[in-house]
Amino acid sequence: MKPHLFTLFILFPTILFALDYKVSFQGVQERRIVRSLEETSLSIELKGKKPLSSMAQLRKRLENDLPRLLDVLHYYGYLDATVDFVIERGEIPNAVFRVDLGTLYKVNSILTIPYVDLTGIEIDLPAPAETERILQIEERLQNALKKKGFA
Repeated sequence: MKPHLFTLFILFPTILFALDYKVSFQGVQERRIVRSLEETSLSIELKGKKPLSSMAQLRKRLENDLPRLLDVLHYYGYLDATVDFVIERGEIPNAVFRVDLGTLYKVNSILTIPYVDLTGIEIDLPAPAETERILQIEERLQNALKKKGFA
């Protein structure tokens, strides 16, 4: 058999019987979080790039997304968040990630070495314990400490 015919013979069933599916998120109202979840999900990213041929493959792909989605929720300060999924069967299966955000953790106070005066440093507390916000607070503190002679 010619090599190009063999490749066509192997790929044709996958292309012909590719499983189409939808992905949605339930339990998250904030658009920026939903957008981050969508951008992080390999189930969405690989949908058109690596077709699936069975529900078992879809289930595995969704399972592989769970730790990635939890990382996103932790980034936004939802450290107790949980995520699972269901597949709603139909003409086009709908994979629904069910998100329980849990508690939004907050930074309520900052402790530093006792003899450092932090007045004049603009930090609004309490603030959601979002990774980006914590890094900004840390940078402001480091800059303030440098100005006061701490390197």
